[in-house]
Amino acid sequence: MAVAVVVGAGRAAESITKLLLNSGSKVALVGSKPTTQSNLISALKEEAEEAVPFMFVDDLKHQEDHVRRRLARVSFHNDMGSILEDVKIVFDADESKKEDIVYATRSMFPRTPVASLLSSATISLKDNLHLGLHLYEPVQITKIAQITASEAREADEAMSTWNGNDRSDLQSIISTLLGVPSKHELHQIMH
Repeated sequence: MAVAVVVGAGRAAESITKLLLNSGSKVALVGSKPTTQSNLISALKEEAEEAVPFMFVDDLKHQEDHVRRRLARVSFHNDMGSILEDVKIVFDADESKKEDIVYATRSMFPRTPVASLLSSATISLKDNLHLGLHLYEPVQITKIAQITASEAREADEAMSTWNGNDRSDLQSIISTLLGVPSKHELHQIMH
């Protein structure tokens, strides 16, 4: 199973990691702090308590299994060089190091797309495999993603040739991330 890489140590990194884990993806979290890791574990425990309300003694075991299954699919790394699995996508959730993350990804995973999580729809790096991704909060409810291309290409071109695949591959990744069934209409705002 190819891994989705999330780079960052803040709330955005925690959120995207949780979304990926809930969609069944394997995740490598790069550059996280101990607080990021403990916040992620706490969020997964809270989610388990909501998913499996404690009514019977066995429910506690089911909650623990819920968390354990997700944690089994996440690994923590100091840098991308320690990731040995195939990487299907890199989510850049670090607001300050966009260029560094894209360049590091290019040197280690030359054909892997980078989706920078943005608070707005601007992306200025000229890299054909770099896209901006704005998820509208709360993502679990809105299921809306805004995708923008780098200056190197137009959004339609980026969507149709991203990672050498057709448009449906990108929609499939974003649909999975948002928890939208692939046959369900994915709401996207394109620039």
